[in-house]
Amino acid sequence: MASAVEISAIVRLARQCDSDGVPAVLARLVSVEGSHYRKPGARMLLVRDGRSAGAISAGCLEADLRERLDGVLASGRAELVEYDSRTFEDLVWGLGSGCNGRVRILLSPFAGALRETLERAADLLSSGRAVRLETVVSPDAGSAREAGDVRLLGEGESPDEERGEVFVEEIRPPVSLLIVGRGPDAVPLARLAAEMGWAVSVVADGDGASVLERFAGLPVAFAGGVEAARSFPVHARTAAVVMSHRFADDAAALEALLPRGFPYLGVLGPRERTRRLLRSIATEDAAGRVRSPAGLNIGAETAEEIALSIVAEIQSTLPGSAAPAQD
Repeated sequence: MASAVEISAIVRLARQCDSDGVPAVLARLVSVEGSHYRKPGARMLLVRDGRSAGAISAGCLEADLRERLDGVLASGRAELVEYDSRTFEDLVWGLGSGCNGRVRILLSPFAGALRETLERAADLLSSGRAVRLETVVSPDAGSAREAGDVRLLGEGESPDEERGEVFVEEIRPPVSLLIVGRGPDAVPLARLAAEMGWAVSVVADGDGASVLERFAGLPVAFAGGVEAARSFPVHARTAAVVMSHRFADDAAALEALLPRGFPYLGVLGPRERTRRLLRSIATEDAAGRVRSPAGLNIGAETAEEIALSIVAEIQSTLPGSAAPAQD
């Protein structure tokens, strides 16, 4: 499945390769039959010196893909590679992946229109917008299109399937997490969310420098005081967690956040405390829109365990995060 975080990592590595003057090849998983570690849409950037970003498999295909880099770069054209791990012969003589699936992967020099399109997609995703991409897998004879060609599809635009096989995917933006509070338990939540590739912002009293000092070393943005919650950008994958541990501050935060329509709004602490918070701002009827206590019930006690439970609940709740059915 396509990932905004993966695309961002690929673009970052490509820019490093530009500075180093080395070419790179993009691998795109375009079809899966049976079971496989990744779903169609997965990507991986491969560099001759061994660097990479993203993932196509659990590690069983990458060595063989690297063997093909020079040929792809020399030809300047995409190559469609097929791996079938459903046979006994593969386990004995082949790659031995044991995934029990047939996959097809496009290898393309990461340059020109392909690079420009993915850069554009990364920009749109970072602004909170979903994107749809069409990739040509196998063009019809005589078509002006080539394998590996990619384009952004506009809203409501249909893919061009009349001139060959195409792969169409929708990529959702990364989760945007707003943490209300700067207590010690906010740090593990920010750390875990950042490791997931989420965009993390903090609302808290105090100046930005003192607030961010609490989150030193983490890619966290200071949004401002509680009033900033009234204008914080919200899209379909935005979550907010209220955890200042001060009743008046939590009440003020809820009053600012509830009208904004956050897809996920959680409050740390017992459910009865949340009810009292809502009563204090005369919005007790909004209890059904608030996750309280925030996080899945996994028996969490430590700050790190609570952070895990909250991240897991957000991941399972927001659109595009549901786990795919297993074959």
